[in-house]
Amino acid sequence: MKKTLKITIVFLIVILLFQSRIYGRNNPYNIAQGGNTYYQTVINTKELAIPIFEKMRSYLYYNLGGISVSYPYVLDLVTPEYLDQMAPATYKGMEVGLYTFEKNYHHIYIINNLAVDQFLGTAAHEYAHAWQTENCPLNQNIVLKEGFADWVAYKVLQMDGAINASQNIFYRSDPVYGKGFKIILSIEDRGGIQAVLDYVKTTP
Repeated sequence: MKKTLKITIVFLIVILLFQSRIYGRNNPYNIAQGGNTYYQTVINTKELAIPIFEKMRSYLYYNLGGISVSYPYVLDLVTPEYLDQMAPATYKGMEVGLYTFEKNYHHIYIINNLAVDQFLGTAAHEYAHAWQTENCPLNQNIVLKEGFADWVAYKVLQMDGAINASQNIFYRSDPVYGKGFKIILSIEDRGGIQAVLDYVKTTP
């Protein structure tokens, strides 16, 4: 009985230490309100967005073939209404992120108040478009372009342990994003990550 109690106490201490590291008072995802601390579940400030964005860039560089960009980038959190003004007519009301390249800057726009996993996947998708601008044919087929960006988001979410969010990409069946993702996934299955990068670099 004493041995079981001792093991239980040690186990609880380990959990508390783990929670302290992950959810400690210096963690940017904790917010203080009314004397209590709450875990931040949505991304609504640059302070919260930038660490996740940098984590995504690290995943891509170290674990996905060295994906990175040479030109500087600008990340902006915007309202859905603002994004709608910029989005193509076909996608108005559906987009959660948007990428443009202007005056030698990559501009990435992501709507406010996305859940952490959704923000991470969206950031990876739009950053993939920035990489494509520097490395792929400018007239690349939209199915291939969006499929690759979704594949990048899928890989990042899996690296981060966001399995449910990654499965939302895996099971997409639309004729652009879903079809393109499955094309890229089949290339990876046959030849690995480098085969995917070589293919999108050379295929219009």
